[in-house]
Amino acid sequence: GVLPVSMEMLQDAPEIESIVSAYVSEAKALTEQYKIGEVLQKAAAVTVSDVDGIKDAFNKGLSNYNRMFVVSESFFAEIDKVKDADGRYLLQDSITSPSGKQLLGAPVVVVADDVLGKAGEAHAFVGDVKAFALEAMRSDIAVEWQDDDIFGKKLAVALRADWQVADAQAGKLLTFAPAAAPAK
Repeated sequence: GVLPVSMEMLQDAPEIESIVSAYVSEAKALTEQYKIGEVLQKAAAVTVSDVDGIKDAFNKGLSNYNRMFVVSESFFAEIDKVKDADGRYLLQDSITSPSGKQLLGAPVVVVADDVLGKAGEAHAFVGDVKAFALEAMRSDIAVEWQDDDIFGKKLAVALRADWQVADAQAGKLLTFAPAAAPAK
């Protein structure tokens, strides 16, 4: 893409170049997150309704991988309320996990709902993200200031990459659908 910036802005606000660079870095990170999310959605689908279902998905077929959870906000909101038989919350504090929480001893990363599906859907990828998703970089982000023809500059940005499933056995996509409470 190209982002035009007037020469007046460059002269009057010298910090604008760092602000624009930060914006570009954030746009790149979000692009990668959504593209990796599209790949993670191709994992084997598993519907879980309780803690035991999550444990089965975590424990079966993934022991040879570096397991972690990438969860949608809706999944996180649901699982954050779940307690074990002794009244302890299933999510535990972790100083090494990006979210500050761990689930079944594995780190938890929380992403927007639409990264793993649609808004309001409770999805989670469990497995090894690095083994499952391949991000082939042809050319990393290039930021170049180019003179504009009307007293300004344009910030030219390019990212050439592709995202594909590398090892389909390295993860599962969970959909959390709690069982309905029995009628009284």
